Amino acid sequence: MKKAISLILALVMCLSLCACGGGKVTNESVAGRYESLLWFLDMEMTINANTTYSIGNKEKGTFTIQGKKLHTNSTNNRSTSYIVDGDMIYATDWWAFEKDEEFKLKFTPDANGRADQTFSDAILNETIPGSKYNQISLDLDSDGTFELVLGWPALGVSESFEGTYSYTDSKLTLTYEGEDYPLAVSDEGEIFFLAYRKK
Repeated sequence: MKKAISLILALVMCLSLCACGGGKVTNESVAGRYESLLWFLDMEMTINANTTYSIGNKEKGTFTIQGKKLHTNSTNNRSTSYIVDGDMIYATDWWAFEKDEEFKLKFTPDANGRADQTFSDAILNETIPGSKYNQISLDLDSDGTFELVLGWPALGVSESFEGTYSYTDSKLTLTYEGEDYPLAVSDEGEIFFLAYRKK
């Protein structure tokens, strides 16, 4: 009887260790096809177990993995870092909300996960991947609503969306037309909005 109990306990411990190890990011676990998370972006990313990747038909290259970070190096020598979080991949370079427009503060939600801050990002002569625009602005209001504006200021063209938001466990979740879109927030308060979800 003691042997049987010992074997059962050993099996339970082994299964627990296996479950904990399931969070490790490997070439095989991250491989697959991904699509833009946000409703207004239309881009696909393909990651292959042989360390190659492609984003749409514009970018191809190789990648490496360090912990939960995936680093790409394109054939035109542009490198980008991503955070892998389950079936999500968040870009941490180039496109992210770093500090608000008014005070240059990082995202600082109150105890209820609310903020009254406006963030924007733009890159001259380059569009947001999956978009026809080069500027994005996110206005968070203390009543839990947001307005997101995309545009090309030089051409006077813009498009806007409104919804609600919440913040918990390092995720800023935008809710638009009944769907949730979780954006990762770093320890430094950066909001990573360029994200891809596994198909």
